[in-house]
Amino acid sequence: MNLGSIFNYDNKFFQFINQMADCIFVSLLFLVCSIPVITAGTAATALYYTVNKAIIHGEGYVFRSFIKAFRTNLKQTVILWLISLGLLGFLFIDLYLTYQMLVSKMPVGYLFYFFLVFFVFLSVWICYLFAYTARFENTTKEILKNVTLIFIAHLPFTLLIAVILLLAAGLLYLVLPTVLIVPAAVMVSINPLLERIFRKYMRTQES
Repeated sequence: MNLGSIFNYDNKFFQFINQMADCIFVSLLFLVCSIPVITAGTAATALYYTVNKAIIHGEGYVFRSFIKAFRTNLKQTVILWLISLGLLGFLFIDLYLTYQMLVSKMPVGYLFYFFLVFFVFLSVWICYLFAYTARFENTTKEILKNVTLIFIAHLPFTLLIAVILLLAAGLLYLVLPTVLIVPAAVMVSINPLLERIFRKYMRTQES
């Protein structure tokens, strides 16, 4: 066995360790930048940009990539996040009311499950929204329209992303400390799916 190959920082083991460390670091950046709540959408955009650019393609540094994407997209993503919060808020009210009816054994309470499924798909739509914003420059109106069309046109991918989000949510519920890596891990998992979709809509290939 060649010991030199084991301790070679270019081998797959050390590359994996470095990627894991980068995922933890960028997840922490995402969590910290989401604390003000209003910047959570901006943090999600920066998270996807950094995962795609620095972690998957190995271009640039994690911190610099994150800060660059955060600053560049701040204004637009705050607006998009406020829209998302409005939709989530409306849905949470529906979930709360129908759950109370379900507990009271009222037939209309079964709508709770409908709104629960709707919540999962809204979460996927939000993932599309901020990943798209990280990869394309467009007006807010165009982003909302295009993301909705992509969400519907690529339903198999939408369903697969929904499964990934549910698995991530289950992992967080069972092992809370995984919050230190789950945000980046989710983006790494859905990145191949989203990039396959996005390439169809790119006029010129983005690296």
